[in-house]
Amino acid sequence: MKPTSIFIIVLILAVGSMTAIYLPPYLEQQQQLRDRSFGCLNYKKMLRQSQESYQLNPNGSKWKREGMAAAGLLKKHSCTPQ
Repeated sequence: MKPTSIFIIVLILAVGSMTAIYLPPYLEQQQQLRDRSFGCLNYKKMLRQSQESYQLNPNGSKWKREGMAAAGLLKKHSCTPQ
């Protein structure tokens, strides 16, 4: 093997190792920041309202509308599902 080939292989392994070590904590930190955002707080509030409406009237449609609104906020703001 040529020295440049060995260098490229070592470089690829080093970059891959660094990515595997540092990327997951970074992504988790970014998710925590999103979960504390105003949009995710609204999602949690709407989800609670939907659950409360369901408890009061499982046959009604209010809890369904609130649940659909909560699902939209969940997707829009990339929140962690509750």
